Amino acid sequence: MFAGESGNLVHYGVSDDDAFEVGLSCGGKIDVWLERADPDLWREVRSVLDNDEYAMLYTNTETGEKRLERGALERTGLRDDGIFAEVIEGPLRVIIFGAPEAAEHLCAYGKQLGWHTTVVDSRAALVTPERLPSADEIVNAWPDQVLDRIDERSVVVTLSHEERLDIPAVAAALQRGARYIGAVGAKRTAERRRERLSEQGFSDAEIARIHGPAGLDLGGRAPAQIALAIAAEIVAETSGGVKKDKPAAAAV
Repeated sequence: MFAGESGNLVHYGVSDDDAFEVGLSCGGKIDVWLERADPDLWREVRSVLDNDEYAMLYTNTETGEKRLERGALERTGLRDDGIFAEVIEGPLRVIIFGAPEAAEHLCAYGKQLGWHTTVVDSRAALVTPERLPSADEIVNAWPDQVLDRIDERSVVVTLSHEERLDIPAVAAALQRGARYIGAVGAKRTAERRRERLSEQGFSDAEIARIHGPAGLDLGGRAPAQIALAIAAEIVAETSGGVKKDKPAAAAV
């Protein structure tokens, strides 16, 4: 690539035989978009991150033309029209309402995944650094005191089985278009949740956005296993993966 060029899509590949010769298990192919850095563009990207905003960076892989759109949010990937869409944002925000044992495990997984986790519970005895050492933030409050934290970038998980905590959190997540909404509870709990949300005017389609019981069907029932199932579903939902069948309700 030389000065003045807008960018190139470069193809790299290694055969299985060549890979084996240098000690690798297999070969493979990868496409890499190569371009010169634009200082003005990257200053704008840095501004998005420094101001805790979010944006999409769109690159035309035919012309190299770029466009930064603040306030837009979709999945990172190459679109059918040849535009590469890249999410520009800080760590995924995971807000957990309710602080049973599974909350700490979910925060611990989140730390490994680079998330920013917040645990909210009105019960002071449960939201302590000793019980939740992996949480980035611990908030002793009722849900209606922290609902302004929820937006379309947020992940909301309710673990309490307590309607006074769950319903306000889930309702706010629906209203504000949270990226993922998960709620634990047995079938009867889910039915009551649906009734309460219907009474508040939410449609069946809106209520169907709630993953309940939260988590992929990994078969586990222990708190750490349930947290792992929820973490896996969050990854699938926010990264475009394939979701599996739901597990049966289990205690957390």
